[in-house]
Amino acid sequence: MKFLFLSDASSFHTKRWVNYFVDKGNECYLASLERGQGTKATEIFISPKTEVSFLKYIFALSEIKNLIQNINPDLVNAHFVPNYGLLGALSKRKPLVVSTWGSDILISPKKSPFHRLRAKYVLRFAYCRATATTRLRS
Repeated sequence: MKFLFLSDASSFHTKRWVNYFVDKGNECYLASLERGQGTKATEIFISPKTEVSFLKYIFALSEIKNLIQNINPDLVNAHFVPNYGLLGALSKRKPLVVSTWGSDILISPKKSPFHRLRAKYVLRFAYCRATATTRLRS
């Protein structure tokens, strides 16, 4: 299978996750706005257009859509709901798997109504693989 991961390449969790799928014989690409420590996947660094945390992901959307079109993955796997999960959902590419890391669904949605709506939007769009057992209440 061909996978496109959208995730923080500097994260140890991302490295382990991506390398697992490469080691299983899959063709893997990792797109990130953060420089990584090196994975076994083809890494694509997307240079942030702004330093504003939330906006840098939104501004990367057109590049992500172009990557998806060029790579044509069998599956997009976005990690962490508020940033790469949102990018994956906004790309409108199916199938999309969103891998949650805990605080993105346990803490972030409680910060404000905006955070809650964002999490609901992402999770409703995606096939979810939750690493924490929880459900966002309406």
